[in-house]
Amino acid sequence: MCLKRRLLFWGAVAMMSGGLFACSAGSQAKRLPAYEPARFEVEDLLTHLNEPMELSFLPDGNILFIERRGLLKLYHPSTAQVKVAGELPVHYINENGLLGLAVDPQFEQNHWIYLFFTDPVRKTYQRISRFTFENDQLQKESEKLLLDFYIDVEHCCHFGGNLAFGPGGLLYISTGDNVGGTDYGPIDERPGHALQDAQRSSANSMDLRGKILRIQPLPDGTYRIPEGNLFPPGDSLARPEIYIMGVRNPLKIFVDPHSGWLFWGDVGPNPGVRDPRRGPSAHEEINLAKTAGNYGWPYLIADNKPYRDYDYASGKMGDFFDPQHLLNDSPNNRGHRQLPPARKALIWYPNTPSDSFPLVGQGGGTLCAGPVYHYDPRLISAVKFPSHFDGKLFIYEWMRSWILAVELDEAGNYVGMEAFLPPETFKKPIDMTFGPDGALYVLDYGSNWYAHNADARLSRVVYRHGNRPPKARIQADKLVGALPLEVRLSAAGSTDPDGDELQFRWQGAGSRQHGKEAVYTFEKSGTYPIRLWVTDARGATDSTAVEVLAGNEAPQLQIAIAGNRSFYRPGQAVNYEVSVHDAEDGSTAGGGIEPESVRVELIPLSHLLQPAAVRHAPPSASASLAYLNGKLLMQQSDCFACHAYSQASVGPSLEQISARYGEPQLEYLSKKVLQGGSGVWGPQMMTAHPQHSREEARQMVQYILSLDKKATLVENLPLKGSFTPRSLPYGLYVLQASYTDRGAAGMPSLQAHQRLILRPHTIPAGQYDYTRRVTPKAYNEAGDLYAEVALNGAYVGLAGVDFSGMTALRIRLRSNAGFVRADVHRHAPDGPLMGSKRVDLPPTEDPWKPLGEADWFWMELPLKPLQEVDDLYVCFYSDKSEANAIYFDICQLHTLEFVFSEM
Repeated sequence: MCLKRRLLFWGAVAMMSGGLFACSAGSQAKRLPAYEPARFEVEDLLTHLNEPMELSFLPDGNILFIERRGLLKLYHPSTAQVKVAGELPVHYINENGLLGLAVDPQFEQNHWIYLFFTDPVRKTYQRISRFTFENDQLQKESEKLLLDFYIDVEHCCHFGGNLAFGPGGLLYISTGDNVGGTDYGPIDERPGHALQDAQRSSANSMDLRGKILRIQPLPDGTYRIPEGNLFPPGDSLARPEIYIMGVRNPLKIFVDPHSGWLFWGDVGPNPGVRDPRRGPSAHEEINLAKTAGNYGWPYLIADNKPYRDYDYASGKMGDFFDPQHLLNDSPNNRGHRQLPPARKALIWYPNTPSDSFPLVGQGGGTLCAGPVYHYDPRLISAVKFPSHFDGKLFIYEWMRSWILAVELDEAGNYVGMEAFLPPETFKKPIDMTFGPDGALYVLDYGSNWYAHNADARLSRVVYRHGNRPPKARIQADKLVGALPLEVRLSAAGSTDPDGDELQFRWQGAGSRQHGKEAVYTFEKSGTYPIRLWVTDARGATDSTAVEVLAGNEAPQLQIAIAGNRSFYRPGQAVNYEVSVHDAEDGSTAGGGIEPESVRVELIPLSHLLQPAAVRHAPPSASASLAYLNGKLLMQQSDCFACHAYSQASVGPSLEQISARYGEPQLEYLSKKVLQGGSGVWGPQMMTAHPQHSREEARQMVQYILSLDKKATLVENLPLKGSFTPRSLPYGLYVLQASYTDRGAAGMPSLQAHQRLILRPHTIPAGQYDYTRRVTPKAYNEAGDLYAEVALNGAYVGLAGVDFSGMTALRIRLRSNAGFVRADVHRHAPDGPLMGSKRVDLPPTEDPWKPLGEADWFWMELPLKPLQEVDDLYVCFYSDKSEANAIYFDICQLHTLEFVFSEM
């Protein structure tokens, strides 16, 4: 069965009339036809795959794909059925196994496919072989070995393994440098350290590793060398198969059938703690080759950023490598010493935010080159991609799980890129191609390394042309209650993406009703489903249902606070009382409900935790709320690319880490998160995460350690009393209560729950619910923040603020503008004005001089009295133009401090 998911674009992917938000290299990017992003849908075709690696279409429209442990599978789109079409013995240790698949361009005549795999007998060799594929089955006895080459199989990793055909029937083969993870270009020339020297592979013209090869397969199972490779046949110091040299791990390659251009992603080295004297930080790359060439590894990276020559024996550094004059003088080199000049990458970025390519984000990286889309106006297809994407290169991140569309000019120069679908749409995309229907087919590897993942899948991304079905939505005044129970239902929230007029039909409790509204009355206890069908003007339908529980009224619970319900002041007592009333059980006031049956809890939380995350935590999450921020930080980082909760992946499971370590190792583990390391759980290196502050690393580690222990930060309270918040560093307090009734009329128990989030009256940078063009920045190792306010009209906002007793707002900020003005609004950024203040600043002698500690100042805004709960917004303005604000923020925000008449 095909599972469809309509994708709406919120937040990270901005909808615009001309398409998605694009980050362009210049303002002259060509205007493309408009399209509607909401018409994209993702269909799950297959799930629970076992390490899928590559897919390819057969001429009949069926899909072949491979799994690393040796299975070749065939998917029939017409029947949605999959079968094992062959099983190849392979050696699948580390990153080896069945890695590459290509279908011969003349498959309809010869039925040949090509596979790249690790020899199961000669385990130190990679094989590229041709097989016959007939009657939906791999004919293993038909194997013709085209090419094999030696690898150091005991040394992880970087084996490439991708296959792709280009124009003229030329087969392209990607191979990795066969060197483990390093922080810099690996050039260790000491005796016995050859495995850490990529000069023996990538920079060695006599070695096929660290290359992209190009050959022409022949009918007899051999191959010839095409014209235009990097080294001609007969060169005694070079292999003629080499088309591209100087690559690290070209995991995925693509040859554009229209232009013949070769694209590939090159996985960068480990982003460890870097010594800038040695060279640049780690970078991921997308490369483009129109002709044969050298791309510089291990001497250079990115846009030819050079590493420095380094003597590992003495620790002495030499000169930076010259991209135009590269010399391989390693004793492990068997090829040319003088190498071809190095070429720059097309796209490159580090593990930290990129100024050149800001859409790529941050974190660990494994960048891959996908297909170039070519729009065919003659193709009749209801799902083909729109012409907006014509000629664009699709690139994707295995670690960060995003896909971006890249625009190039006619010469292949970078013009810009745009986001394509939210990153959470995919789980480590490992391969993709456009099908004959013009839709994009994607293989997701899944969450865990070397694992049979439930979220490993084959999916299809389609663009829905023509009429689209409506979306049925039900709103109800209540779905639970005592008898007799009257339920009023509305379909007013139902929508049609094409704006069609809708018809409504209801079915439930043995009765059918028509119209946008419906009323049902229940006289007997029980569970009653009610379904709504919505039909558009062209007959397309959708349905949804709700469940009514008749017979037991839900309890009512209330937490009363003396004073303001949103803020606290450290050291000042907070008086509270919890009351519960239940129609069947009675009340706490009347004695029908015992105080012991009501759970009241006080939970102190980290200042790093966003209040919005607390609001959406389930009522049962009290024991884990104290560590929720660490969990959220891990989810937002790349932690789950290498770790799972209970199953070991490329790294140990979180439960294993929690079982081994305790609170005394908190600082040690936090340092390991920031700086990386290896050797504790095996040969794999842990990537460094310098983008996190020390406090964030501590929060992540505390969450992991909590998995093996009961949370001890939760304090149980009586129904009525007081508590005195201690001086948390900007931390939150959660006061929550819950009661589960006894059930009634044969119906199960129901729970009432309420949660109050108390903020400190002083709010640090970053602790906002809403922002526009405001970016928190850490300015010391402890993770203390200020926020860059980028332009006029930028704002910060807090949700659900109790204005009772609030008299003023004090703001700590700094700026090199002529003046700064702050406006406080409620309900919306342009809502009713509650207060405004302008501060004129002295002229700045040097506008380029960084702002320092002495530049902070306070401004105080008196606020109109209000006895309501509403959202609060602080909007900022200055005399800086938007153009200048690109280089200078209009101000930097440190603290919001609320002043109360009785606090």
